[in-house]
Amino acid sequence: MNSECVATVRFLGSLGRLLGGSIKVCLHKPETSLWELISAVEAQLNREVRNIVFIKYGEAGLDLSPKVIVFINNVDARLLGGARARIMCGDVVAVIPVIHGG
Repeated sequence: MNSECVATVRFLGSLGRLLGGSIKVCLHKPETSLWELISAVEAQLNREVRNIVFIKYGEAGLDLSPKVIVFINNVDARLLGGARARIMCGDVVAVIPVIHGG
């Protein structure tokens, strides 16, 4: 794994317990979309992750699920383009469930 082209995905709260917390993903290109990153996480974990993070809105395409908050480098991913937000080498993505215990 090329340390210069890695993004980190942190699943917090109940998602952290379900998906193992923090995952490093090798990016195969210097810039990718949030959708592509989460797809790579899904392949790496061999578990469904996209259906937790994204929701499909008919012909309009994908958007972030209202059941999670996603931050890219501490900025709400919705402000950066949602599913199409750009992820670059070294970025940290946090996925937080809206409903959680505790």
